[in-house]
Amino acid sequence: MTRVTEDCFFARFPVTCREYLEFLNDLCAQGRIDEARRRAPRDSGHTLWIEEASAGRAARFRLPRPDERPAQAWEAEWPVMSVDWHDGLAYCGWRSTRDGIVFTLPHDEEFEKAGRGLDRRDFPYGPEFDAAYSHTSGSRSSGAAPLPVGSSPEDESPYGVRDLSGGASTWTLNGAAGASRSLVIIRGGAWSDSGWSSRLTQRRGSEPETVLSHIGLRLVARPVWHPFPH
Repeated sequence: MTRVTEDCFFARFPVTCREYLEFLNDLCAQGRIDEARRRAPRDSGHTLWIEEASAGRAARFRLPRPDERPAQAWEAEWPVMSVDWHDGLAYCGWRSTRDGIVFTLPHDEEFEKAGRGLDRRDFPYGPEFDAAYSHTSGSRSSGAAPLPVGSSPEDESPYGVRDLSGGASTWTLNGAAGASRSLVIIRGGAWSDSGWSSRLTQRRGSEPETVLSHIGLRLVARPVWHPFPH
C-alpha cells in the first residue's frame, strides 16, 4: 500500500532541556505556576528540575547542578525527557503561539519518511546497526547516559534529520490502530536502547500519561496554505 505524507518541516534535533525550560518559565511568568509544576520533567510524581522563588519575583525552574544532585544533574542541551504526551501537545501549542508557526508532534508516518527515506533503510545511516553511529546503550565505554543532542553526527537521515536512532525516543501525534488505539505511538531509538530497539522500523505504544526517562519530544512545523482571495 502506498502512503502519502503532506509537506512539513521536520525539526533537525529533538527539543532540548533549554528550550523546554523556556516554556516552563514562561508559564510561571504568566502566573500558571501549578501548570508549570505539572509539566516539569518528573519521576514517580517528583519534579526532577529545581523550582526557585524569591520575594517579589515569580517562581522559576532551573536544571539541577552536579553538586546538588550528582545522580540527577541535567544539561541544557540534552533532549528533554521524562514528559508525557500531553506535555508535548502543550509545548507545541506554546511554541506555535510564541513563534507564529503551527508546530505539532510528528505523525508516525512522517517520522517513518523523515528517518527511512526512499530506500526504507533500517537505520538513518544505512541497513546495519553500528553502535558507534548512534547514541544507544552500548555506544560509550563510560556506560549508558544521556548526552547533548547532535553528539552522534553519523545518526543522520537522508533528509538531514539527526538523532533518530539514538538519544531520545519521541512521542508522535497519533495513536495506534485496532485494539491498541488508546496507546500513543513512540518512535526512535534512545540512550538506553539496544541496537535492535533503535531500528527505525521499531514502534512502541504507551498510555499518553506515561513518563519515562528516555522519551522526549520533537517538533514538526506545518505550512498553512491560505486560499486565494475571491
